Amino acid sequence: MAFTPVLHSEWLKIRTLRSLVAALCAVLPATALFAALAATDSDRADFDPLFSVFFGVNFGQIAAIAFGTTAVAAEFRGGALHATLAAVPWRGRWFAAKAVAVAVPVLG
Repeated sequence: MAFTPVLHSEWLKIRTLRSLVAALCAVLPATALFAALAATDSDRADFDPLFSVFFGVNFGQIAAIAFGTTAVAAEFRGGALHATLAAVPWRGRWFAAKAVAVAVPVLG
């Protein structure tokens, strides 16, 4: 089986699970919210705006990690992993498709 159909099936799995879509949509609000919370002391003389931005990125990364782990763990529930590995006998191709399907939305 070629890489493109495997990637398409992984993207379809991610797109159809509401918990994955919600976790992916939480990345940007978590980043913005915690960056805004860190910037509340902007009237101080030693205020560092770069710190507040990176403080928000830390919490956005937590939401991104939650998205990635949920995407991978969703395969193990209900025996879907057996069907996936039966359809894609090359484990490396499946793993690469899963990594691309998770990384591209998070990096976007």
